[in-house]
Amino acid sequence: MPATTTNPKTDQSIRLTPNATLRWDALDGDWREAWFRLAAEKRNQAEPTRRYWQAIAERYLTRLCHIPAQAESLDVGFLTPAERDALVLSAPPMEGGEYLSSEVLHL
Repeated sequence: MPATTTNPKTDQSIRLTPNATLRWDALDGDWREAWFRLAAEKRNQAEPTRRYWQAIAERYLTRLCHIPAQAESLDVGFLTPAERDALVLSAPPMEGGEYLSSEVLHL
């Protein structure tokens, strides 16, 4: 696993790119590690954009952890179309927010 580094200056910088890829400048490692770390962090003072993505990561991690050990796949069955639509409509202003759609949240 590659080393992960945190840069305090960019720690809050979470954004969507024009091709709707989520970027978090604070991490240089695997996306799964970043998703786990984001879900696990608890910050009361988190900015709205960070908290938004953190809530989505928390949902994903919770559902992943509830997959039975005997399951043949790790299909989380993450978000329903209605849940995705609600998340898009409740998104705070963010860098790259114009690229956010229900399809982007289909993991």
